[in-house]
Amino acid sequence: MNGNHRGPKGEGPRIDATLKPIFLRPKMVERLYGISRKYLNTMRHRKEGPPYWKVGGRIYYEAKDVELWIRSKGRKIIPEPWLIEADNLNKKEAKKGE
Repeated sequence: MNGNHRGPKGEGPRIDATLKPIFLRPKMVERLYGISRKYLNTMRHRKEGPPYWKVGGRIYYEAKDVELWIRSKGRKIIPEPWLIEADNLNKKEAKKGE
């Protein structure tokens, strides 16, 4: 279902709950993408970094914005080895359950 679907009697668009954005704190951006918090901070102050949200004094990045920003810099997104290993373990567990 896309965001243009109207609710009953024209109540407005329905929001697909499966399309929730994923927000990351700078520490998670660092762990997942290898971009240091210091570099993110510098880019944020220069207004050259990925879009961010500031809520209660804390910085949040939407994962898709970080990935788009990385790609715009001509970089490929390569998952960390531990992410690949976790994915492999999940696949092994799924096969055991079959």
